[in-house]
Amino acid sequence: MHPIPAGRSAVYVAGGVDSLEVLAPRGVESERGDGWRAWWIEDVAAYRWEPYQPPPASYLPVVRLADGRDAWSEVGSAYLREIADRLAPAPALGETARGLVDGIEGDDAKAKALARHVQGLLTYRAVAFGRSARVPSLAQETLDRRYGDCKDHALLLHQLLGSAGVASHLALASLAEDVEAGLPALDQFDHMIVYCASCEGVQFFDVTDKGLDPGEDVPRGLAGERVLVLDPSAPRLASVPAPRPDRHTARTERTIRVQPHGAADVSETIVATGYAAAALRDVLRAYERPLWRDVLARSLGTPGIAVQDVDVRALDAPESPLEVRLVYALDGAFSRNGHGLAGRLPLGFEHPLLAFDRAKDRLTPFEVTTPLRFQSRVRLVPPPGASLPGDAVEASESGRFVRWRASRARRGDALETAFELSREAGRFPADSFETYRGDVQKALDFLQSPVALDGAAPGG
Repeated sequence: MHPIPAGRSAVYVAGGVDSLEVLAPRGVESERGDGWRAWWIEDVAAYRWEPYQPPPASYLPVVRLADGRDAWSEVGSAYLREIADRLAPAPALGETARGLVDGIEGDDAKAKALARHVQGLLTYRAVAFGRSARVPSLAQETLDRRYGDCKDHALLLHQLLGSAGVASHLALASLAEDVEAGLPALDQFDHMIVYCASCEGVQFFDVTDKGLDPGEDVPRGLAGERVLVLDPSAPRLASVPAPRPDRHTARTERTIRVQPHGAADVSETIVATGYAAAALRDVLRAYERPLWRDVLARSLGTPGIAVQDVDVRALDAPESPLEVRLVYALDGAFSRNGHGLAGRLPLGFEHPLLAFDRAKDRLTPFEVTTPLRFQSRVRLVPPPGASLPGDAVEASESGRFVRWRASRARRGDALETAFELSREAGRFPADSFETYRGDVQKALDFLQSPVALDGAAPGG
């Protein structure tokens, strides 16, 4: 990737080039000679970062090279030979594994129990998957020290599954780029997970992800991606299934109490599962607890917000829904007019979960990496003496990218809004970005509809 325009970008290879397997996109020219090959592209445009970009190789001119004499089965077999001493059964793990699954029936349930154990037991310490770091530690060593990289996590889980009688294999994956099926090469991979061959539900487990319940759905960042399953009898490429959208939910309940002077006191609770919960756990774990109020205030993105209290439940228990309760004040949420107060309903967690940044004159494709099923219930309580709008309002839209419906009506002493939205994951061309953002913005605009509170007496 070039941060500035380039007249020519080229790749030159000398040596045993006859066996090279090459993937080059349109527009790339090539030439070969005695013992050498070259590829180049003219007038390379400057790389431009834009939000929500997919892996760069999926849209930039990238030349990929591999040894054409290899096949995926041989690549996998060679790696298994390289780590053969690490795959030998570890008898000492047998008692541990059997104790963890005692009384549990079925391979799916056993796999989930063992995956949760490894996820919670080990601390993740990254070591890049490359030529100098391809061999995992012995499973017993990892168990004793209680930390490791992706290979150490995967091998320990694989060994525990085997000891419990659950058939599994290690699997190599790439979190950075799409794996090209036509280029068998170990260098395409940067991550290791576990494939449960005898499981009928979720079969792929990534226990380095400390925010997602293993076995709930496919690992984050790998849905639809190719992985190399290291089955000793037949190493092969396999595709990770698409995620199950109903597993990834967020539900918020928010009460907004407007004060006579126009400020608002807000209490809000979000309950999240799946990828939504994992992403929020990532944010919270990245900061010390004393900083949570400022971090969440910035995430909500509402001017004049001051978070006063944060209560988090199940932060370190990904098998349970994550619950975050906030109390915050909004200065200037409503302003006085000739009849009382007027303003727009403020967003809460809808902003970090749904809002899209603008990307003017977008040039590159964009990717929505996770599906989401979102619900919110909002109660607006006016100050004493103020009247609420009396007419009920409903709206809905089923667009190409999102589906949503909403209603607003007076219920007792409050104005209540009910909202539901479904968003799918996928990759889309650049010219669809504004449509996608616009579809979401229509839903957010309804949530932020103007509200007049006539008759509100001035406050101090």
